[in-house]
Amino acid sequence: MGKEFVIKDLGPLHFFNGIQATRNSAGFLLSQEQYIDNFIIKTKMNVVKLTSTPILSSSSDVDSTPFWDPVLYRNTVGAHQYATFKRDSVLQLQAYSNADWASDMSDRISTSGMAIFLVPNLIS
Repeated sequence: MGKEFVIKDLGPLHFFNGIQATRNSAGFLLSQEQYIDNFIIKTKMNVVKLTSTPILSSSSDVDSTPFWDPVLYRNTVGAHQYATFKRDSVLQLQAYSNADWASDMSDRISTSGMAIFLVPNLIS
């Protein structure tokens, strides 16, 4: 590849895309410990009080104000999908896509989506 593209050797793999890689005799040990620690600090979950249930038992005490930061909410929900990796003996990559080629007659806008799994885990 170096003949066709300008590339730079970054040295041995240690950390990539939220996953820490440590080389051992069997290959690599992958861990998300640093990713989870950063996530907990970013969302301030390290300073919350524990409770036996995440919702109030009485509907009269419910605060109806919307969540103040929808971007933080979406990032938090999205980050959880990357923190739920399960160990599996079979390493298989699966990708799914869907497209709607301008089928809405009112605006003719196309929509598309995709999901990529490193079975059984959603990675993108």
